[in-house]
Amino acid sequence: MDEKQILQSLLTGIFSLTDGEIAELLYSDGKLKDNADELVLERHAKKVEKTNQEKQKFFDNGYSKGKKESMERVEKTFKETTGADGEDFDSMLSAYQESHKGKSKASDDDIKRHPLFLDLERNSVKKDQYEAIVGEFDNYKRQETRRNALRQVQQKAWDLTASKNPVLSDNPTVAETRKNDFLTKFEAYDYELVEDMIVVVKDGKRLEDKHGNVITFDNHVNGIASSCFDFKKQSDKGNAGNQGNPQGSSGVPKDENEYRNALSTEADPQKRIDIMNAWKARQG
Repeated sequence: MDEKQILQSLLTGIFSLTDGEIAELLYSDGKLKDNADELVLERHAKKVEKTNQEKQKFFDNGYSKGKKESMERVEKTFKETTGADGEDFDSMLSAYQESHKGKSKASDDDIKRHPLFLDLERNSVKKDQYEAIVGEFDNYKRQETRRNALRQVQQKAWDLTASKNPVLSDNPTVAETRKNDFLTKFEAYDYELVEDMIVVVKDGKRLEDKHGNVITFDNHVNGIASSCFDFKKQSDKGNAGNQGNPQGSSGVPKDENEYRNALSTEADPQKRIDIMNAWKARQG
C-alpha cells in the first residue's frame, strides 16, 4: 500500500469520506495541496465541534425528559391525593387552594410528610448533583477546545522553527524526542485564536514583556526555540547582498515595520537585544 492509499484509508476511517471527497479536499491537479495538513486539522475541528453539539443536545434532551416525567408523576399524585382537577399542576394547585380557603394552614412538618412532597423529593435531581454534572460537562468542553487550539499552535510553532534549520540529531529517535520536548513547552500557556492571529495567554492575561508590550506568537516561538536548539547558519550564497536581513545596511531598522519584522524573525536572543538597543538609540 503506497503513501496515498494509507492517507486515504486513514481519512476514510476518521471522517467517513469517499475517495472523491478526499481527492477534492487534499489534492489539486493530482498533487497534494501545500496546506493539506491544515485542511485535515480544520476538518477534525469541525468533527469535534459537531460531536460536542450532539453531546450537549443529548444532555439537554435527557434532562428535559426527566423533568417532564417527574412533573407528570407529581401531577398524578397530587390529583389522586387531593381530588383537585386541572390541565396542569398550576391549575390543579389553584383549584385546591380555592377549595381550602379559610381552613387551617398545614405546618412545615405536615407538608414534608405529605405523599406529594415525598414523591417530588425522591424523584428530583438535587441541585448540587445537577450543578456537578453541568460543571463536569463544561470542563470537558473547555479542555477539548484547549486541546484543539494547542494542536494547531504546536503545528504552527514547529513549522516556524523548522524553517530556521534547527540542529536536531542524525539519530531519528533522538531528533523526534527533542522535537517533542520542544513542543511540550507550549502546554504551559493558553492560546486564543483570533482570526489569523494567535494570542499567547499566561494566567489569564496576554503575554507581555516587562515594558507592557505584547509578545507576538512568532517571538514567543522563537524565544522557546532559541533555548532548545542551535540553528544552522545560512550559506554565503543565502547571505549575499544582505538577503534575508530586514535591516538597513547600517544594521538599524529603517522604520517600525522593519523593527518588528527583525524582532520576529531573529532566533538569537542576544541579536534581538542588539536590534532593540539599536532601534531605541535611533529613536533618541
